[in-house]
Amino acid sequence: MAIRPTGRVRAVLCGPFEERWVASLEARFPDVDFVLHRRLADAVAAGAGRGAHILLSAGGQAADAFLAQADDLRWIQTTSAGVDGIVTPALTAREGLVLTAAKGIHGDQMSEHTLALLLALTRSLPTFLRQQARREWKRHTLPELRGRSLLVVGYGAVGRSIARLCRAVGLHVTAVRRQGRDERGGDAVEGVRVVTLPALDEALAEADYVVLTLPLTAQTYGMFGAERLARMRVGSYLVNVGRGAVVDEVALARALVEGPLAGAALDVFAEEPLPADSPLWDLPNVIITPHVAAASPRYFEQVLHLFADNLERFLAGKPLRHRVDVGAGY
Repeated sequence: MAIRPTGRVRAVLCGPFEERWVASLEARFPDVDFVLHRRLADAVAAGAGRGAHILLSAGGQAADAFLAQADDLRWIQTTSAGVDGIVTPALTAREGLVLTAAKGIHGDQMSEHTLALLLALTRSLPTFLRQQARREWKRHTLPELRGRSLLVVGYGAVGRSIARLCRAVGLHVTAVRRQGRDERGGDAVEGVRVVTLPALDEALAEADYVVLTLPLTAQTYGMFGAERLARMRVGSYLVNVGRGAVVDEVALARALVEGPLAGAALDVFAEEPLPADSPLWDLPNVIITPHVAAASPRYFEQVLHLFADNLERFLAGKPLRHRVDVGAGY
């Protein structure tokens, strides 16, 4: 539990937050001084960490510099669900510092983006777009999405949203969870078969589509390398909307050319922007989107609603929602 300081509380907010949103926070929490910066690096340059008790930010390269300034920091709320960009040795070593993630606000847009990618792969939309550019009229026989099998690897809030939407369009869904039950109180999705990590390789061989929503941790880094990709069903598809470094991109490119994969749709990459010399750009059976699966015009307003709920808990001395186990990385 994050411990509230005595006296006034100082919160540093870093991000594209509209002034009217911050004004509503100031009206709701008169005992909190809010300091707004566009970027965390700007906050560090202004010395905003000195005297700060709370940080709302995406993290990044300036995170350690802010920590070095903020001797009295009690709580960090990230603006993202993934925390690999902010969990550093300096943060892990800071006793009493609580980290919470922006979870539970990405489900709608990420599940819709994932379904769009699944449909685009299944109905060969990239092929038709290339034909359109050539003014070429050529018909193809195409399969349906309904009735096929989908494996969701990573069954947190986003994974459950994807599973729920895919069940609604008639896919048979299996989900892989690290533990046997959801200890964080996640809601079950009717009709979804849930297995644990030891069953992953067996489940891969049965799936027409594999969707990755994994966080990036020491355990998931490179999890989908050549050996695991080779276990996927011949003619199957891989969709990654989690973290890019979970997949070995060199091995993936090979599996897309030589098999067993028929195609892939990728929203995240080990290095972003994806380098111009990546072979993935040129593969006709790959769809690339530039890390936009969670994008929404309402995104940062949703982050502030989540932050406000947790701030109310912080001031009342209650446990915060979506607390991160910094040792586990999620």
